Formats: sequence, structure tokens, C-alpha cells
Amino acid sequence: MRTPSRCGAWAVPESAQSLRNHPGRGDRRLSTAATFACIALLASACLPRTTPATEIPGDVTSVYTCAGDYRFSVRETGQVATVRLPDRTLALPRAGAESGRRYVRGDTTFWHRGETVTLTVSGENRADCRGRTVASPWDEARLLGVDYRAVGYEPGWSLEMEAGRHIRFAMDGGSALYLPIPEPTTAAGKTAYRAASGGVDLELIIEESPCIDRGGRASLPNKVELVLNGISYRGCGQPLSTDTPQEPRSAEPGNSRRGEWRPYASDYQ
Repeated sequence: MRTPSRCGAWAVPESAQSLRNHPGRGDRRLSTAATFACIALLASACLPRTTPATEIPGDVTSVYTCAGDYRFSVRETGQVATVRLPDRTLALPRAGAESGRRYVRGDTTFWHRGETVTLTVSGENRADCRGRTVASPWDEARLLGVDYRAVGYEPGWSLEMEAGRHIRFAMDGGSALYLPIPEPTTAAGKTAYRAASGGVDLELIIEESPCIDRGGRASLPNKVELVLNGISYRGCGQPLSTDTPQEPRSAEPGNSRRGEWRPYASDYQ
């Protein structure tokens, strides 16, 4: 039976009796325990030191500005970074790094360390680029210098125009298509762009008419129709500027990813 000791701990009388009967045994046990403790301490000192892994963002998009006003955006989703360059969009898998988060694909490397990043494309290195986290694709486009943006649904798509550069068209989950911006024609409140490049035929019509959602409220100022290689897409759009809100009012809160505004197919009237 166990009995409490003077210090309040539980003692085992049989063990105590055994030590009293054999005084040297206690010394040997203490010596053995001390030896094991020293071995454990030395072993822990010899173990290699590890640096905690850099936290992987869940889903974060940032717009970066480098020297010469070079801008690009990066969406990090764990093990992949989608890097949007001025003329193309690339998906870079995560690679090993001594510090920070590093993504590599071919001759393109994005390396995030601390508050600055380094972007290398085709041997051209852009260092000390400063970033800003954005809350929605509308804010991302505005900070990248996009002048006009339109979106549609069923299937989901987006179109962006940057004056003097290109038209960028992307389907949700697909690759982006870049086309030169043709000279527009305007008639009866509609502006039309028609272009053909690399086997792609595009016709874009922007109408100065409110795009109405199913609640009967104006969400965006333009109805947009896009015909790409004979396939028609309809949506809503608006010009972007520094005064443009981060994103238009959502037709249905929580209906889309990262604050993307998506009209319904039945919304266009």
C-alpha cells in the first residue's frame, strides 16, 4: 500500500525498505540515472537544428511594383503561384529555398523573402519589388493598370483591356488569351472592337446601357458581348480608374471566389 511522504508525494514503502536493507543499491541507482540523463543531454545537443518552414498562404493575391514601374501580380495557393506578367500568365510550382517562398518554372522564378520579392524572367532579374495584397480581381486589375474590365457567367469568364497594350480574355480555371487592341468603331451608343490574330477571331461590343441584375438594379454601366471564334459570351463591364471601388456590388453575396462579381445569364435585358 502507498503512503504519503513528508513532502506530499507518494512513496512505495517496499522500495524504501529495500534501499535500507541494501545501502549501496541506492547509490548505484542514482549513478545510473545520472548517466542516462547526461547521455540524453549530449544527444540532444548533437541533433541538427532546424529552421521553421515558411508558412504557406492559403489563397493570397498581391500586386507588385518594381523599378521602372514594372507591375505584375501573384496569386499564391499553397504549392502553386500563378504569376501574371504584362504579356502572359504562368503557373509556377513551389521549389526548395533556404528562406522565404520560392516558385520556379523553366526560366521564370518568383522568390518571396520578407517584405520584398525577386522576379526572374528569361534571365532578366527584377529585385526589391514591393507588393500590396488585394481583396478582389477588380482591385488587382486596377492596380495593374487595366483600363476596362468585364465579367460573365455560365461559363465564367473575364475580359480586361489595357490601353495601348492588349486585350486579355480568360475562362475560369483556364489559360489567358492575349490579343492586340484594334481600333474601335462607335455607333448608336455601342463601341466595337474586331481583331484576328494567330487563328483567333474576336469581336467585342460594349454598350452604354446599365447591366441589370435579377433584382432589377443597375450593377455595372455597360452590357458586354464577346464573340470568340464564333462562340458568344455575354456579361457586364465598367471602366477602371483610381476612383473605381474595389469591386462592384455582388449580385449574390458569397456566390463566387475572392469577391468576383458574376451576373446571371438571365440578367441581361
